[in-house]
Amino acid sequence: MFQIVDCIFSFLNLSADPVTFVKGALHQFLERTKEEFFSKVRNIMKEAANFCCGRMKDPYKPEGSMFIMVKLNMSLLEGINNDIDFTLKLAKEESVIAFRVLLPQLLANLFSYLFWTGTMVGMKNWVGLT
Repeated sequence: MFQIVDCIFSFLNLSADPVTFVKGALHQFLERTKEEFFSKVRNIMKEAANFCCGRMKDPYKPEGSMFIMVKLNMSLLEGINNDIDFTLKLAKEESVIAFRVLLPQLLANLFSYLFWTGTMVGMKNWVGLT
């Protein structure tokens, strides 16, 4: 019985960190990548932030990373009833991965994903994009 429990716990302790050989090769990837690539990525992120913030009322524009919290105004969204409905339709139309956070402490673990939605820390109909 205890072997089964230990086996289950060993699966729970898996890490999303990169494997050792990737960590070892990372500095070579970064050194060999041309500056043009990083410049292009920065420009794409800047354009995405400008586009996103340009269509919102009173936005807080991200400067260090592409993370933004948005409150959905349901009266302006036709055919969308709540934040879950918005997430599902966005995932279907824009091919993004959507996650609904049920517990605030899961937020730290899911921060690196593209999208989350739901009632977070008592804020109903707020959506976090990163």
